[in-house]
Amino acid sequence: MDLSAIFTKPSDMARLPSATSAVLYVLFSVLVLLGYIFIIYPVFFCSVRHIPGPYISKVTSLWLTYQGYKNNANQYIHGLHQIYGPVVRVAPEVVSFNSVEAIPAIYGVRSNFAKPLSAANMDNYGKPNTFSSVTNEDHRRRRGRYASSYSKSNMTQGSGYEGILRRTKQVLAVIHDAVVKEQSVDIYKIFHYYAVDNAALIASGTSMGLLYGHSIGYSEDLRDMFMGLAYVFYFSIISFLLRIMPNVSAYFLPKPVLRAFQAYGRVQGKNIEHYSRSRLIQESEFEKAVLIRLQEHKDYGAPDLTDMHIASEISDHLLAGM
Repeated sequence: MDLSAIFTKPSDMARLPSATSAVLYVLFSVLVLLGYIFIIYPVFFCSVRHIPGPYISKVTSLWLTYQGYKNNANQYIHGLHQIYGPVVRVAPEVVSFNSVEAIPAIYGVRSNFAKPLSAANMDNYGKPNTFSSVTNEDHRRRRGRYASSYSKSNMTQGSGYEGILRRTKQVLAVIHDAVVKEQSVDIYKIFHYYAVDNAALIASGTSMGLLYGHSIGYSEDLRDMFMGLAYVFYFSIISFLLRIMPNVSAYFLPKPVLRAFQAYGRVQGKNIEHYSRSRLIQESEFEKAVLIRLQEHKDYGAPDLTDMHIASEISDHLLAGM
């Protein structure tokens, strides 16, 4: 029996690669693969390679994430649009549009554009809502449950219209009174109160009462929240750290972002309080409010509509109303 086929001769072993050579070969292969994934493909083969933008946006999203960390992403992207035009590539797989014509195509009812996975960061109380729905199917299903609350007929007649009209008259009365007394009026603040009260009316059937001097601290928290959180929730790592390590995060997050997140916690507490109070009211000011529609679906046995799911949806409508 010829054992040469089984045992390697000492002279043949010299031709086998050493451990060092094997490691170098693996490292070289990994570098080539990474170079293709992060440089060659996004620059030369990606479907959005022809869209203008800075070179760094073609190869990494870290710079955009860093801008979000500094709470400067909106200004950064606005600056890119001023340089490159209405369509800009801001990350390897992220394109920003600054165009009126693009709004219906991207955000319209019949749009097939999917949301980024980071949209799931916009849940409330750990439960999803329409805005945090990533897939178009889930978004349409959730929206369909209460779409009639925002119908043109409900906004131009009936109790919904009457509630908005009362608040409009209250705003005009405040402005008129200030003019008569020759006093100044903080238009931004009073319109903010007007928006919050109407959003609460349509979402829950009851008002926050800001125009009547109630829950003023809630409005101030909303202002602080949107000053710092308008963009940070799009960055999963920042949102994750804020949620699980708020005390540690205080040492490295920008103060406006941290203050905004703290205000967000108070706002969510106020929203759940408002939701709980609205459920106990026998006669709603707006009988076709989102809360009532969702409660009807829950009573009919919708499996994904617990009380906390409804609270998440109502809170999202209150925040979106800003």
